[in-house]
Amino acid sequence: MKSGKIIGIIILLVGIALIFYGVTHMDSTESKIKDFFGKEDSTGMFTSILGAVLALAGGFLAVRK
Repeated sequence: MKSGKIIGIIILLVGIALIFYGVTHMDSTESKIKDFFGKEDSTGMFTSILGAVLALAGGFLAVRK
């Protein structure tokens, strides 16, 4: 396996982990409490979007020739 594919797979896995963390954070009690008191909590959305970008980039690196 080439090193570019290995790096791509690692980036893909990190992206998937960030998506999972972001979705979990958006549904957390802390996020709901902040929302109740009118404080915006964008951590979950930011990490989900960052994870999606990393997953796409990692997938591209893993499958390119």
